[in-house]
Amino acid sequence: MTAISGKSPRYVYWILGLLLSGCAQMQQDVLLDLESQLRARQTQAALQSVKKLKGMGKNRALYALNKGMILHQAGDYSGSIKAFERAKRRIGVLDPISITESLSAYTVTEQLAAYRATTYERLFLHWYQIMNYLALNDLDAARVEVMQIDLALSTLTDSGHFLAAAAARYVSGFIFEALGEADNALIAYRRAHDNYRRGRAAIPLDLQKRLATLSAALGLVEEQRRWRKEFDVQREPADARAGELLIFFHLDFAPRKLHDSQAVIDPRTGQWYRVSLPYYAPRDLGGIRFETRVMENRVASETLADIEMIAVNDLQKQMPKLVMRAASRNVARRAATKRAAEEGELLGGLVNIVGALFDEADVRNWRTLPNQIQLASHTLIPGRHTLEINVVDPFGDVIDRHIIHDLEIQQRQKTFLSFHWLTPAGHRLH
Repeated sequence: MTAISGKSPRYVYWILGLLLSGCAQMQQDVLLDLESQLRARQTQAALQSVKKLKGMGKNRALYALNKGMILHQAGDYSGSIKAFERAKRRIGVLDPISITESLSAYTVTEQLAAYRATTYERLFLHWYQIMNYLALNDLDAARVEVMQIDLALSTLTDSGHFLAAAAARYVSGFIFEALGEADNALIAYRRAHDNYRRGRAAIPLDLQKRLATLSAALGLVEEQRRWRKEFDVQREPADARAGELLIFFHLDFAPRKLHDSQAVIDPRTGQWYRVSLPYYAPRDLGGIRFETRVMENRVASETLADIEMIAVNDLQKQMPKLVMRAASRNVARRAATKRAAEEGELLGGLVNIVGALFDEADVRNWRTLPNQIQLASHTLIPGRHTLEINVVDPFGDVIDRHIIHDLEIQQRQKTFLSFHWLTPAGHRLH
């Protein structure tokens, strides 16, 4: 029998670290529970489930993000603001990484490192904080939030995150318009337009009209002509007293993040190598859109942000670094296996096999973030109105309908409304 020397505890700790990576499955189970509970409109059950992430010390930022979104969907905007501010503190502070955590991430599995939000998740954290303030009719606080991310947006576009930046610029324009800052609004819309184009996405018709209308209102004749020529849109006449209803549609959940692993053995040395890389599994949403009606005014929604596409693009940018880290873990495990084998053949074999077995990519993500954000706007006379929202499948069939009564539109003011729609449990698009 092979003896294990007194020096072996360091390898025992290493192996225990690998075994602890089994909590990764617990994390995924929690996120799946959240989905099913929210689809069933069991908000309190979801809030209890998300607490399990808080108990997993390296997931506190993930806990705060998901709790904030659950509360936002439930209409508890003040509670959501508090949760998102906690998430900001967790995400925004660059805490020193412990030696143990660093070694675990680079030699064992990335699941053992503290959760670090992706670039697009950080941006949409601010986006949904703005949504909270709009729901509370606190435009000044929303403007502060806009200014917090303004400096970061230039860096994001420099690094190619065009579509995420476009969504942020677009909503910034709404805030500036609502506050009567037409010049700042036009700047924000110009930048949103530029980012949509650089991201090779369609320019929303709503944005086209705002660019043409605002440039005309500010007396920028040449710019107005340029927008009209580019988009073939005309400035729409409107009642001077009219107000505007802006409806943000938040569709379903962000894509699931999974991992694909390949393991091979070197027949010469018996060393196992494993490469585990993440990927996003798309949602089967089938082109769902929303149609809105107020009196005889019908408007179809447009995509403001395709978060699933943004997530996939973000992961593609990360992939070279992730491949290098996966390779470095294999090199480190090979060295660890050799050192362990010097102390005992059994220990060396155990480090070899368990290391390859438990190496997994980091598949944590902000799952309760919507899959898409869509937009519809209505210009309406002041007074109380009834809004009809139809959820429409790709074949034009209405699969869900909601009526919202007594929406008050004020003279020359903007009214913001958020509508969250989740595909029911077991629902399949035909």
